[in-house]
Amino acid sequence: MALKKKSEEPPKAAANRTQPDTSAEVKKSAPKKERRVTKTVDWRPAFLKSMKKLGNVTRACTAAKIGRSTAYDMYESDADFAKDWEEALEEATDLLELEARRRAEKGVRTPIYQGGLLVGHKQMYSDGLMQVLLKANRPEKFKDYSAVDHTTNGKELYQTNIYMPDNGRDPVMTARAIPESQIPELVARKAVKE
Repeated sequence: MALKKKSEEPPKAAANRTQPDTSAEVKKSAPKKERRVTKTVDWRPAFLKSMKKLGNVTRACTAAKIGRSTAYDMYESDADFAKDWEEALEEATDLLELEARRRAEKGVRTPIYQGGLLVGHKQMYSDGLMQVLLKANRPEKFKDYSAVDHTTNGKELYQTNIYMPDNGRDPVMTARAIPESQIPELVARKAVKE
């Protein structure tokens, strides 16, 4: 008894598969279904509303049910949308600033636990937020850096060299800038005095 492999088919079935059906019975095609016309949903209002509230692109995209690339593509191709996006970010930043000010001025009520039990609450203020707000709103007074103005205020700039004698010889000379042309004269005067 010979065993047939599963992949072997009778020759007749294989021939039927490659040749068209020539029988008198013609198969009728099923009637085509009518396509539904779907309306494109404008996701921009939901995106911008979320952006105003949260200031986060990923969360705004989730709220609008779109991908980040869709939002960024629209930002790059539509100037009006880009302007609305920037305005939404400004509003979100304003809300963030208000919350920072509230926490800095009024503080946050935090629980106090002792032995695993709630025993009270304490009002905590944020000095760090207060510093950030002061630096942002009054940088001329509360900035962390100093700037040096190297302008000439309209005067002609000429080259100067600083003559610094050995320590202990002339402390006045170390504190002033002397034009290069005057150095030999000063050195000569010093030599005469000594």
